[in-house]
Amino acid sequence: MAGGGCPDRSAYKESGAAAQGIAQATRQGVVRDTECMVSPLPTDQRILDAAQQLMQAHGYHGVSYAAIAAQVGIRKASVFHHFPTKEDLVRAAVARYRGTLRAGLAAIDETGDDPRVKLERYAGLYRGLLERRGHMCLCGLLAAEATTLPEPVRSEVRAYFTEHEAWLGEVLAAGRAAGLLRVDEPLTAAAALVIAGIEGALLVARAHADDARFDAVAGHLVSTFRISG
Repeated sequence: MAGGGCPDRSAYKESGAAAQGIAQATRQGVVRDTECMVSPLPTDQRILDAAQQLMQAHGYHGVSYAAIAAQVGIRKASVFHHFPTKEDLVRAAVARYRGTLRAGLAAIDETGDDPRVKLERYAGLYRGLLERRGHMCLCGLLAAEATTLPEPVRSEVRAYFTEHEAWLGEVLAAGRAAGLLRVDEPLTAAAALVIAGIEGALLVARAHADDARFDAVAGHLVSTFRISG
């Protein structure tokens, strides 16, 4: 790691196309290293940064206004000023996270039309989370707590997965039509399989504290759709 806890990009060991995808996404500003931003952010954005980092490390119920205030360096009353309730805070954090990953999908679309490359770079977006202290996908982590979340937060989380499954469905459909991807299942099921496999790969990597496990699982998942030749 570079000084101040920022990932040392020069030392980042690429592991296949997934690594290349996150590297490109980071260069394009798709993935935010909030710890490494030089210019000061507005207080509400710093609060959301802290809330997201805490949730990705400890889950919804591991986040408190006191912990956020301590991390940001403000009074707890200031957190309440910007976000009167925890529901408001988490819903805003998830909405912002959705927007960030939506920009990531758009950036992947801009890299070309090859659906095989798009799948690899999609895995790369998630690979980047592991660089930031083994964090999980925010929405994947919250989905595991869905039954205890306020409905507005659950709605944001569901919308995240709906967006990603729709995007993946389009990629898989294009790949099948072009004879580049093998998709035997209905598109909706295949898209759900991809995102479930990627989220699961994050869990396995985090449990073992071994990023290479993500690379192995995600790489195998993507390869199952490829048509040789």
